[in-house]
Parts: sequence; C-alpha cells; structure tokens
Amino acid sequence: MRRILFSDIRQTIAQAVATGRYLREETTGRMLAAHRPRRVTFWAEYEPGAKPGEYRLLGAYSHRMITPGAGGVDAAALAQPGDAAPVNRVDQTYAPEFGVWRCAECDAPLAPSPVVMTYLGSVFTISLFGCPLCGQTLVPESLALGRMAEVEQLLEDK
Repeated sequence: MRRILFSDIRQTIAQAVATGRYLREETTGRMLAAHRPRRVTFWAEYEPGAKPGEYRLLGAYSHRMITPGAGGVDAAALAQPGDAAPVNRVDQTYAPEFGVWRCAECDAPLAPSPVVMTYLGSVFTISLFGCPLCGQTLVPESLALGRMAEVEQLLEDK
C-alpha cells in the first residue's frame, strides 16, 4: 500500500497546472508532475480527462529523498556555505520506464545528468533524466519504490 492521499495528488496536479512545471511524454501526451509540500515528494502521472480541467490519474508514487529539480526543490537553495563539490562520476543512469519525456515548461527533451540527492544527512550522486534548461528532474517510479525506498529505510533504521 502506498498510503498516498488523493488530496496530495490533487494538490500535485493543481500545482503543475498552475506553474506549467511538469513533464510530458512525447507519444502518449501523458504528464508527470512532482510536488513536495512537506518532507515527501509526491508524483502523479495523469492525462487530460473528458472535460476541460479534468484529469485521469494513471499512477502515483512518493519518496522522501530531497531531489533538486523535483517537486519544487531548488538546487541552489540546497547548497550550504562550505559544501564540497558534488562527485560527478556516476556508474548508473536511472531512465524513465517508457517513452521519450520532455519538459513541458521549456519544451526540451530530457537528458541524463548527475543529481545530488540528500536524505537524513546522507548525500548520494546519481544520474537521472532532467531538463537541460531548467533542471526539472524525473525520478522514475521503479527507482522511488525500489532502491530509494530501501536506502530511506536503512537510514531511518540507523
């Protein structure tokens, strides 16, 4: 059970509609939005509904890691004075499960790049697909529910 409230998903989609910050799959037109209203980033995959302003939810997931470019997290705001430069060597790139995704705001195709994620004081550099212009990042569902969830649990159990 994912324990995600419909109100959180509605808020995620509403935020995407209001700001224009979401990702769009080229072939299907599906949209993917992230929103971090508190210590959780919610992701909603959706498509337009039958009526204007309606959307059909296709899936939802969440994670607790802080990911620059996802859910309104600004990379510049995360930097602290004296922070070491992130390691940009990454052994694995986590790609979307399907499709070719674009940034809806910039209309740029997503490309892999290093992303520095944090959780409970631990720092991880991984490669995710993101917008090369605005930095919006896509965390694939398989990563959020798989490896990220495992690492979150390990850090919480320490």
